[in-house]
Amino acid sequence: MNDIRELSHTKYQGRQAGTDGGRQSADFIAKRFHTLGLKPIRQSPQLTTNDDWFHEHPLTATQVGSPALISLSFVGVDQTWKTRHLTPGPEVLPALDSPSASLMAPVIFVGYGIVDPARGMNDYQGIDVQNRTVLFLRGKPPSYARWVTHEEKTATAKTQGALGYITVTGPLLDRYEARKGLGQTPLGIHSSTSPDHYTIPGVWIEGKVLTKLLSETNESLETLQLSANNFRAFRSHPLPLLAQFDWTSLSYSGSLINVLGFLPGHDPHLGDDLILIAAHRDHFGLQAGLLFSGADDNASGTAVMLEVARILSQSDNTPRRSILFVSFDGEERGLLGSTLYSDNPVHPLSKTYAMINLDHLGVGNGKITVGVTRMEKALAQLAAERTGLRDHVQIYG
Repeated sequence: MNDIRELSHTKYQGRQAGTDGGRQSADFIAKRFHTLGLKPIRQSPQLTTNDDWFHEHPLTATQVGSPALISLSFVGVDQTWKTRHLTPGPEVLPALDSPSASLMAPVIFVGYGIVDPARGMNDYQGIDVQNRTVLFLRGKPPSYARWVTHEEKTATAKTQGALGYITVTGPLLDRYEARKGLGQTPLGIHSSTSPDHYTIPGVWIEGKVLTKLLSETNESLETLQLSANNFRAFRSHPLPLLAQFDWTSLSYSGSLINVLGFLPGHDPHLGDDLILIAAHRDHFGLQAGLLFSGADDNASGTAVMLEVARILSQSDNTPRRSILFVSFDGEERGLLGSTLYSDNPVHPLSKTYAMINLDHLGVGNGKITVGVTRMEKALAQLAAERTGLRDHVQIYG
């Protein structure tokens, strides 16, 4: 718990990649690796800085400033205009890479915001969203086969000419969302996986807030979701809403910093084999006046990685294969740290036999959730059996 408390401290300012707080958190991990007896990826004649542990790349960080003013105006059932000012945090949250915004525009509901003619889906068919704000649901229709990312949806909205977007989790959760206990509370999202890609301003609104607001206009979020689920027959349409966004976003030049610590294996016959054990370190930072400390996401996974490193490095029976511990940066921006490593590995990927990623280990239902491909599923099930964890592991893949 000490490592979780440390990484969640306000001095790291939410560990956003590319910020001073992100670099300070990288310094902390490097010092912990050194204390645990791991070896850096570079060996200076005299280890005096943390740079020997770092794998860096330039990165621009965006922070949504405060105050962030977000409101929805609507025509009520009594035919009068009303305005609801939304509170950043519990009710609404700007996308973390949103550009500065100063807009007021009518809202058009575009279902799930997906355009895929090959599969018979076009949520923008027959509707002009030029100079409008679009509202789209998170996720996808149950009968639609392909997963679509949030970044794809925002890119589509921009291509279609929208000024901004609102996204919301519908009340009808799919089985995975329900099983994971996911709800309608807004969380940190990015509109683009590319740090250099310009996107449009957007927000994630809390589902119950939007449900209540729509009820005053004789609209229903559940009814909207049901219509969008029947995607072949769905048609987008305007809502009696007017959205207003007003905030200033700031950009900072910094670095994406992976921290790498090496534990040599003891078996000379397996000297070229490598196992990766990793956890992303970054979180959302300071956004719209709100500090996101990231105790669960992912100080928890980072703390477990450090504890595994401690146990293995201090054990009398050290691992046969070498292990590389990696504290990835930039995961929240679209797996930037892991992409940096994959493109520039310190050990041949062909000799890297497994990668164990630790994420979101601070909360849950008492079971260990393991995500694997179909090829790895049988191996994961066997590992659960041999470690006595068969009844405590949920394996998806």
